[in-house]
Amino acid sequence: MLSRVTQFAGGLSSLMNMLMLFMFSTMPTPELILRCYGVVFGVLIVLVELELPFVLSHAAFMDSRVARGLCIAFVVRF
Repeated sequence: MLSRVTQFAGGLSSLMNMLMLFMFSTMPTPELILRCYGVVFGVLIVLVELELPFVLSHAAFMDSRVARGLCIAFVVRF
């Protein structure tokens, strides 16, 4: 159950960051970069929570609960 909630939150965060990128294209460069990172990490969260072997082998650092939590905290922040 918690995995599905995390997937939903990561996907929603990616979607919101993409909308912010396209709707407010006049934002400052640092915010633009953070929004891009938010999209990438949001998609990464969804893929890691699906526990696909291909993704976990390439993102081995996300196998740790601590690293996964830090990634989620970063995405939630932005």
